[in-house]
Amino acid sequence: MMLKRWLFLWVLLIMLVPTGCTLGVVQQVTAPAVTVAPTAAPTHTPAVSAEAITPIAAVAVTAPNGAVLTRYAFAGTGATLTVEGKRVNWTGERRADGTTAVLAGDITLGDEGWEITQATLTRTDGSWKAQSTSTVLVQGIELADGSSCWFAGTGATFGFQDQRANFTCGDRKAQEITALFGELKPGDDGYKILRATGSLGEQGFTATTSAQMAVVALYVGPMQ
Repeated sequence: MMLKRWLFLWVLLIMLVPTGCTLGVVQQVTAPAVTVAPTAAPTHTPAVSAEAITPIAAVAVTAPNGAVLTRYAFAGTGATLTVEGKRVNWTGERRADGTTAVLAGDITLGDEGWEITQATLTRTDGSWKAQSTSTVLVQGIELADGSSCWFAGTGATFGFQDQRANFTCGDRKAQEITALFGELKPGDDGYKILRATGSLGEQGFTATTSAQMAVVALYVGPMQ
């Protein structure tokens, strides 16, 4: 009796299972392999500071009297630094120790001649700071045509167009004299000064030519 019941159940189960199905078997499906292209490491270009400075040697100039002076070139008419509230108008040597020498502010007339503030700048934390300042004497001027003129002293000289001859260019004892008259005058394209060539006579200085000349550099030395 028990055997007949098991046979009946087995036949019933076979009838209920759809054709093509396998009872009790789980098929394993292998997913297709996916190839992932390697990602290249990002390229980093280090920033180059626009403030990088290559130190240059000091420019020494020897005056006719034998004094060794330092040349400071015009800094341009654009944005620049200030030292003690004075605009940096002339830049000098950039030293190997990282400091830079500059001239700031206007030229003033003192007991020893034309005076101007000299500053030694150092760069720290991304900005320039004045390490020290002093007063120096302007003893020479370089013009745009490459000529140089030298301070005429604080005593009596001669004049032209109501302006004193402050610098002489060449031999003062020559028959024809070239001199710079008056002060440096700022303009849209920099500093200029009046240069005139002529002769000295009983009536004073008589000019044959005169013109405003661009000033490209100052030669300075220490106070006497």
